[in-house]
Amino acid sequence: MSTPENIDIAELVMHFQDAIRKDVQAKLPESCSFIHLKTLSFIARERSPSMTEIAEYLKITSPGTTMIIDKLVEVSEIDRKADPNDRRVVRLVITEKGQKILDHGMNSVKKVISSRLALLNKSEQKQFIHILKKLIKNQ
Repeated sequence: MSTPENIDIAELVMHFQDAIRKDVQAKLPESCSFIHLKTLSFIARERSPSMTEIAEYLKITSPGTTMIIDKLVEVSEIDRKADPNDRRVVRLVITEKGQKILDHGMNSVKKVISSRLALLNKSEQKQFIHILKKLIKNQ
């Protein structure tokens, strides 16, 4: 059931996400979108995920995932590798170039979030981080 308070919170969360994304995107190379950065991060963290795993993580369709992956392969930020146990499965690995883009992008994200958190005093920062962790933990 939706109340005016819930709608306000939903809008605030979406506006906060959009503000962070916009600030981060301004610091990234034009060829690197926020979703590309998110994809590179997942590939680096999960170490050779499949296309299906990436689609599930990004919560997008297989054709949408294929478009993103094709672009990242085209710009040499990831490579496709056959799964040694099942040739039908394609695994994805981040390249050295992709890792550099990811590192630059994550530094940009950290700077943007730090600048936003700087608007809060230390107590508010700790409380905000505690609340975010609590909300994420209960997914």
